Amino acid sequence: MTTIKRVHSPNFKAQVALDLIKEVETVSQICSRHGIHPTQAKKWKENLLSNLVPIFDQRPDATLAEKDRLIELQIVLSACP
Repeated sequence: MTTIKRVHSPNFKAQVALDLIKEVETVSQICSRHGIHPTQAKKWKENLLSNLVPIFDQRPDATLAEKDRLIELQIVLSACP
């Protein structure tokens, strides 16, 4: 049996992670609605939370690549309702 790896868009991952952070529904309800495994959803939430800290770090020596990554994250987060 061949397993097909599903690839989710950054917007989808951000939406799932935001739903988990809001805690309006249980993890099971969110994962069932989106059709994903709870372990994967929790990893996306942890990834989102760990990448939020640098947004508020206003170090002048931040690299251009890091700034670009933060801008992309902000765009993804702003695109989610």
